[in-house]
Amino acid sequence: KPEMRVRLKKIIRSVEQTNRSSAQLLEHAMVLYRAEKKEREKCKVNQIIEKIIDNYRPAADLRDIKIEVKLLTSKDITILLDRTLLELALRNLIDNAIKYSPAEDIISIYSDLAENNQYKISIENRSEKSIELNKEQLFKRFSRGTNHNDIIGTGLGLAIASEAVRALKGKINIEIQKGKKLCAILQLPLF
Repeated sequence: KPEMRVRLKKIIRSVEQTNRSSAQLLEHAMVLYRAEKKEREKCKVNQIIEKIIDNYRPAADLRDIKIEVKLLTSKDITILLDRTLLELALRNLIDNAIKYSPAEDIISIYSDLAENNQYKISIENRSEKSIELNKEQLFKRFSRGTNHNDIIGTGLGLAIASEAVRALKGKINIEIQKGKKLCAILQLPLF
């Protein structure tokens, strides 16, 4: 029985990996397609952020991870952008934060206005291990960091987020704070 259980776990893991790979390849194709279309609509960004967080709470709850949210107090901030591209970027960043955070930890999501007339969204999480970022490889397709051991992934999440944010004429950056804390920062123009 133990051998069968190990084999079954490997099969389930393989199916999960295949499912994730297929979904992320489709997301990547969606980003490329939508970037060319340049469709824009007025969007209340805080509502989009809150909806995505609500969708990811069950995944966070499974690992006893608390999502702490401090959004800009004005709920009426409206930005002209492609909603789907913003959702794809945020989903991939929040998914990564949940996957790479230790169980029973906290993920913090903040929004604010940046100095340069930009709307800033920050997603912070800790890692169990010290983090080293290779800035040249960070946003490349199929590139994964060094702290992924048993974590299922394709190396497409940050590439999708980066390409989506660029298509929105925004900026994305990942910073290390105090060795084990990661902060993904999105900046979107307020035009």
